[in-house]
Amino acid sequence: MSIDTLPPPTTAVPSPGAAEELEDLLRSRGPDRDRRWRMWAHQLTGATTTTAADLVDLWKTVVNFDPVLHGHLADPIDLGSATVLVAGSGKETLKTFNVSTAAAVLAASAGARVVKGISASVSAVSGSADVLGNLGIEPVKSVGELRRAVDEVGIAFVPYAMFCPRYAAEYDDVFTQVNPFSFMMPIAVLGVRAGSFVYGIADPRVGLSAHAISACRPDLPHGSVVMAEPRPGGIIDESVPYGRARHALAGDGSVSVQEATYPDAPPHWVHAVAHGSDHDANAARLAASLAPRNSGPSCDLVETNAALISWESTGRLGSLADALRHVHEARISGRAHNLLITLQERVL
Repeated sequence: MSIDTLPPPTTAVPSPGAAEELEDLLRSRGPDRDRRWRMWAHQLTGATTTTAADLVDLWKTVVNFDPVLHGHLADPIDLGSATVLVAGSGKETLKTFNVSTAAAVLAASAGARVVKGISASVSAVSGSADVLGNLGIEPVKSVGELRRAVDEVGIAFVPYAMFCPRYAAEYDDVFTQVNPFSFMMPIAVLGVRAGSFVYGIADPRVGLSAHAISACRPDLPHGSVVMAEPRPGGIIDESVPYGRARHALAGDGSVSVQEATYPDAPPHWVHAVAHGSDHDANAARLAASLAPRNSGPSCDLVETNAALISWESTGRLGSLADALRHVHEARISGRAHNLLITLQERVL
């Protein structure tokens, strides 16, 4: 039986030794190791009683396992309160093109300071690193480059492994579905002191994710976690006004969850925002979504998610509607397109 067709866990209660099991898995070797890790993750992710405290225990295990990550978190690079950490879980059941990457570029062109975590694809045709590579955009390779990129062009694309090389060597390519680490790790491993975060997770438990991120990274004052199910059974790690949408807001030591229900997304919308068949197609869709003269579902989806990044970057001043108008103007004025060209020409 493949991991994709595993039955639900037989118990709703995670193992009390989940962190100890994780430590054993991280240090173990052998041909059966990845299967054991997936089974462990499947059991814990499916447990209805999993709490933020459970996830923090796993986080502490990873931090203790990876001395580079431990060092970065002990002394994170301070990029100021206007900086937003942006990441997505991937592993959607409705695959879209690299929306969060395009949204990060658009938000940066509208004045936000953005650190975008990237990785190669595990569960889709193209990951953010694949698309950026196709476009000729280089990720940063050091903490020093990260600061310079944000200061000079407003955005830095950061491979997660830069902050957690030992853990990434064990984790990469293991999971094709949302797993316990999906709730907090993509944001938590970015060793940057910032003002806020925006995270998309392909799971309805946005509140659990927001609590876990805030507990793992109390130095991040506020942030948003979003998901949507534009059509029944099709979950994405982005914000969209179709189907069922959830938005968790973290800040001031608390988390609130907003849920909205809209009409289901029509087939033409699903087709317009779907991921392409290869890296070339997805890179082209990303670029087209930022072009000043284009319009349609892809542009709208990118603007919706860029508005959330922009809104968080201002400390939530004004409304999301105001932020949406702001990023729309940045796109149709050509600023987003020009930033994309600058990123392609920039040599780190």
